[in-house]
Formats: sequence, structure tokens, C-alpha cells
Amino acid sequence: MGRITIASLCPIILQVFAAKEGFLLKNNECNKVYFIVIVKYTIFGMACLFTKKLLENISMFDLLAFRFLIAALTFELFRRFKLVNINLKGKSLKKIILISCLMPIGYYALETLGLKSTSTLMTGIICSLMPIITVFLETLILKEKTNMRQRVFIIIGIIGVIFITIMSNTSGEKSSLIGMLFIFLALLCEGFYNIFSREESAKFDPMEITYVMMWFGAIGFNLINVCIRMANHTILSYFTPLLNSSNVVSLLYLGVLSSGVAYVMYNYALSKIPASSVNAFAGVVTVVTILSGVLLNNEKFLWFHAIGGILILLGAWGTNHFRAVYKLEEKVQKRVVEQEQVRF
Repeated sequence: MGRITIASLCPIILQVFAAKEGFLLKNNECNKVYFIVIVKYTIFGMACLFTKKLLENISMFDLLAFRFLIAALTFELFRRFKLVNINLKGKSLKKIILISCLMPIGYYALETLGLKSTSTLMTGIICSLMPIITVFLETLILKEKTNMRQRVFIIIGIIGVIFITIMSNTSGEKSSLIGMLFIFLALLCEGFYNIFSREESAKFDPMEITYVMMWFGAIGFNLINVCIRMANHTILSYFTPLLNSSNVVSLLYLGVLSSGVAYVMYNYALSKIPASSVNAFAGVVTVVTILSGVLLNNEKFLWFHAIGGILILLGAWGTNHFRAVYKLEEKVQKRVVEQEQVRF
């Protein structure tokens, strides 16, 4: 018998997830989806490193302005060549424009500010809190119920963040509290966006929402950057950052790969398997971000990063896992009640 590896098990795991949700995949197709999901999350994970490197050479708003201009033009090319289906005729964009203030404007501005003050490594660890923040906001705003098991894992995740924060400050590790706060606020923006965009998701295709977001980010960040440069009397050197080949490579990665191709991959995966199966691999982002910081940016991975990271990932896994279990139990209970009503 051959050895059983994680790589060989992943397609099987995906197939099980998909079957539970009513998606039937052939082995070859399942392998392809599995590969695409991993590549997509790897691209996202490397984005923090490219952002960090760019901030050493150009200003924050130069970065955001060029990143989203390239991303918007990339999506425009995708639309022109029929790689994505976008039809906005007769649709009201008011709510999408409003929620675009959260994502991309709020999220990416705060994330970039955070990366200026903290390490790529710490950003990756804090970003793994996202499932916990989502459940917390759903409970607070949508009044969705959480069970005791979820609350326990939420507390475990919070303990992990507090532990890393305290140890980072007492050990003199290169991560400021203000930087971590900005990353946390960015995650809050993403959490609020996920909640408020649900209603629009029923009216628009995910690609249409992303297309509008990219153009809103391009216009918004470039307007801000123009105002800043006019105030500083540097408007004539607006495109000077693009004369540096290293800057161009990093901006192309962020604009074309991270904000363009990765989203096409994400939507392709969602068309083949349920969101719960895709999001089960979200931890890849954390792993890739941490490894890129340690291996490519010479950041130190200390013992308290490991302990705190494990607590946060455990908290995120438990919160997500028991959320799915709780919803499944609710469905079963509802089905039993319906059958009882039919019987009597």
C-alpha cells in the first residue's frame, strides 16, 4: 500500500464537503478545484509581503492608488475579453458604493497603515482572527445565536491575541501595538462588509460586486492621492514611483494577481464547491504570510508567536466548525418539527 499523505487526502476531504452540500465532483475536477483554492490563498498570503516591500519605497497612498488602478484595469480587460460576466444595466449601485467605503477603502487603508508599523508575520497571525470577528459581528448585528462551544473557542482566540500582544511588547519584538490595532480595525471593516453585502449578493453576481469595488477603490484612492500631492506640490511627479522596476513588479502582483486573478479563481471555486469548503482552506493565508515574513523578509518567529498563533487558529477553527454544526442541528430540528406538524 502507498503512503497516505495530506496532499492525497485533500481532494477526498473536498469531495466529502461538496457531497454534503449537494455538489458532485469527479476526481479530476476535484483535484483541479483543490489546486485552484490553494493557489488563490497562496497569492493572498504573499500580498502582505509585497505591500510591506512597497512601503519601503513609496507612500501609502501611492501604493493604494496604483494598486487599485491596475486592479480596475485588469477587471476591465477581463470584462472586455469575456473572461468574467458583468452586467450592471438597470441595477442600482448605491448600496454597493456605500459598502465599498468599508471594502476596499477602509480595509486596505487600515491594513496598509498596520503593515507600516508591524511585521508581515504579526499581520498573518492577527488576520487568522477573521472567522471569530465574523461570528461576533453576526451575533451583535444580525442577532444570530452562538452556542457555548463557539463562545469557548472565541475566548481561546482572544486569549491568543492578548498573549502575543503582551509578549511582543515585553520582549522588544518589532511590532507596535498601534500597528496591530490598525490590522484589527481592518478586519472589523471586512467583517462589517461581509454582513452588509449579504443583501446585495442576492442581486449581483460576486464578480459584478468586485468589479464595482475595484473601480471605486481606483477612483477613491487616486483622488485622495492627487489631493495629497497637490498639497505637497509634488503632482508633477505623480507617476515617478512607476520608474522603479521593483515597484512595478510588486504593484503588478498586487493589482493583477492578488486583486484580479485570485478573485477569478475564488469565484470559479465557488461555482464548483460550497463556500464552507473553500473557506476551510483559509488557514493557508496565515501559513503563507508567516512563512513569507520569516523566509523572505528575515522576520523572527519566536516561541510566543507559535503559542499565540496556535491559540488563534484553534479558536478560529472551533468557532467556524461549531457554527456549521449548530446550523446543521437547527436544520435537523426544524425538519423534525415540520414532520411532526404534518403527522398531526
